[in-house]
Amino acid sequence: MTSADLGRGWKTAVLRAVLTAIVLLLVSEGIILLAYFAADATSRPSAATAARYGGVVLYTFHHVGFEFRIPNAAVGGGATPFDISARGVVALAAMAGTVLAVWLLARGGRAVAEEVGGGALARGLHGLKVAPPYAVLLLAGSFLLRFRPEDGGQNPTIHPSYLAAFLWPLALAAAAGFIGGVRSGERAESAGLVSREPWDRRLRGALAGGWRMVAYGLVFAFVGLLVMAVVKPHSTSQYFSSFDQGALDGVLVIVLTLLLLPNLAAWVLFPAMGSCVALSGPLSICFLSYAHFPGDVGRQIAGATSPSNLSLPSAPKAYLLFLLVPLAAVLLGGMAAARKGRAISRTDAAGLGALAGVVFTILALVTIVLASITFKLTGNVSALVANGSFRIGPELVTGALFALLWGVLGGALGGWWEGRALPPRAIVTPGPPLPPPPPQGEWPSTTEQPPA
Repeated sequence: MTSADLGRGWKTAVLRAVLTAIVLLLVSEGIILLAYFAADATSRPSAATAARYGGVVLYTFHHVGFEFRIPNAAVGGGATPFDISARGVVALAAMAGTVLAVWLLARGGRAVAEEVGGGALARGLHGLKVAPPYAVLLLAGSFLLRFRPEDGGQNPTIHPSYLAAFLWPLALAAAAGFIGGVRSGERAESAGLVSREPWDRRLRGALAGGWRMVAYGLVFAFVGLLVMAVVKPHSTSQYFSSFDQGALDGVLVIVLTLLLLPNLAAWVLFPAMGSCVALSGPLSICFLSYAHFPGDVGRQIAGATSPSNLSLPSAPKAYLLFLLVPLAAVLLGGMAAARKGRAISRTDAAGLGALAGVVFTILALVTIVLASITFKLTGNVSALVANGSFRIGPELVTGALFALLWGVLGGALGGWWEGRALPPRAIVTPGPPLPPPPPQGEWPSTTEQPPA
């Protein structure tokens, strides 16, 4: 990558960042507009407030937390005998919107990379150019999204976390732009426009297999949820009762469900791999895994002397079928890695699948964070200070370890299967034969003299 290449593609990057932000904002406002008309006319907020709610939806697409502050004056009008105040941050992601944002940003990174060109790594780095303008746009918008007290006070009570409003869009756009940039070289490589360097094709293969492992895992986990809905219809029979209140109410429930569908799938995928969905923080409880399964929750809570000793039974044996979810995901991802990486031997194909498993682990960590709900609270009651930080979602450490285990081993197996028709090892093509040595006593050039 030359210094001239660093200055190219920025116009396309800015245009793509603006386009992505506009599309996501329109989707967010459309969801709020649906909720606005579904609500009772007497309880509808003003049009300006409803539009700001659309901004809230936009930032939940990026897992940007919202800071809130409850001053003492807001508790009983300041008439309480204690000095009570609280502040905190709540963060969650509507991951369907996150998927849409990542897809649009990946296409933006791809457009920038196709404009500039280069090898796989260079194209990926050019794809990163979409991230800074996108993060600046989201940061600027966060300063416009403030919810003030009803009495018209000057201090905002709720607003996005400004640091998160910059860092999360920056990280998501950088990851999406890099992947999109790397993928832009696939067609160029097929047409012979770029070289097929070993690490270029391996990078493409690893990224292609890694993100497919995540996608396949979430899709198969959702299929598992559908199977459960068919097997246990009484558990989901109340879902469509919202249509009894009106068509708009029913449609709104479906839209909100679709927004959180990847979150639900992630909460199934990681326990299916052997990890756990848990409450983490000062109080830690694992409530969904093969060893901890929520059955009759009311009876289990009533029988517990404290939340920390809540005892949940193991999952029924039929739920072991969910092991097929990660198994199918990593095998198909490993096969895709070997295919997209143009493996030249069975060993190379297995290596590409294993590399895809490493990418899968990184993306799995991001998925865990996005699928989690975090809550941080700092409060004062007179001289007492209460601090707490909670997270509800798949466990980070065990989730990453199981993802690495499944991804590397399963990816290697899938890659080997895809390349089973290839030779065991790469065949080294011999180079041209060396010229024969000159006869003894003769020298190839008259300028060279034999040693004395």
